Amino acid sequence: MKTFKLNFTKVLFNKVAILSVAIASFTFVGCKDKNLKTFSNCGIKMSIPASYEEKGLIVESYGSDVSAIPILMASFEYKPATSAIMEEFNSLEDNAITDETIQEYNERYLQHFKTLMMIYVLTKEDYTHYSGIGTIPNDLEKLAEKNNRVYLADIPEENTDDMSEEEIALYQECRNFILSAKNKITFTKVEDDSYQEPNYPEMEKTIPKFSTTDLDGTPVTNELFASKDVTIVNVWGTFCTPCINEMPKLADWSKKLPENVQLIGLICDINGKDDAEGIKEAKDILKGADANFTNIIANGDWSKFMEAVMFIPTTFLVDKNGNVVSEPITGARVDDYKKALDNYLNAK
Repeated sequence: MKTFKLNFTKVLFNKVAILSVAIASFTFVGCKDKNLKTFSNCGIKMSIPASYEEKGLIVESYGSDVSAIPILMASFEYKPATSAIMEEFNSLEDNAITDETIQEYNERYLQHFKTLMMIYVLTKEDYTHYSGIGTIPNDLEKLAEKNNRVYLADIPEENTDDMSEEEIALYQECRNFILSAKNKITFTKVEDDSYQEPNYPEMEKTIPKFSTTDLDGTPVTNELFASKDVTIVNVWGTFCTPCINEMPKLADWSKKLPENVQLIGLICDINGKDDAEGIKEAKDILKGADANFTNIIANGDWSKFMEAVMFIPTTFLVDKNGNVVSEPITGARVDDYKKALDNYLNAK
């Protein structure tokens, strides 16, 4: 049976979270403000007038089914365009549905679906921990510390080049409303803590069989690892400030490695070899750091393996047979990468 499921990538403190566009599950609260809505899993109350929902504003909350921590997401969707795209997709014959077709329709859909705000809800303990290892982006706004929770907001600047004048006007109205509304949020007790201690998957003991490309489009397979006795794999993303900041150190280290050792980058936020914008951004980062070591795209072949990569940068060692031979190191900790490599080489 043919279905169209729009997936789009949002970053959660360096964890790539795939969210599906769906109806949010929020609770309507009977009180004087008929527009007040409670998102109990996030501990947030917001007043959201129906008039803005009619303009395209969507406010949704997500919990353990999507992310390791609760998220409140405000977005804008221009229904006349997205409905037409959905209708067009659903009219396609089954044999016309391919990964490339789905990606094409996703991209078209996202031209009319923009993120306005993400609010991440951490326990104070987690906030202290992740701040300490440098995995919380510097550009997040701390909204509040309430009820043992820290609320961090991300207000992205979305590209509106492919939107009509009418869309842009509605988008700006909704965006301006959210910018004002975030300062009027009421923070309450998080009612469902079941996802606060998630059972993170362990990293698999071997890398997957893969066929991807580097940033120049050159095909890359598992043979990349067979060429050296040990490979240092650094999982990073173009959005990740700690990743970018450590890149010059990695570039310098890569040029001093023993002959039987190599460093490769595994980029987690490029949407395939046709993501020209993402590839250009990655190339610019590497060029600015004078990094010439191999960087490959973590495509769908890596999906299951990447489920255990909860934060980036994450770095680990792989032997020539594709076995993961070290514990993953999270955070920008180049000295620890070097110690892990020395320990492995000295133990051989």
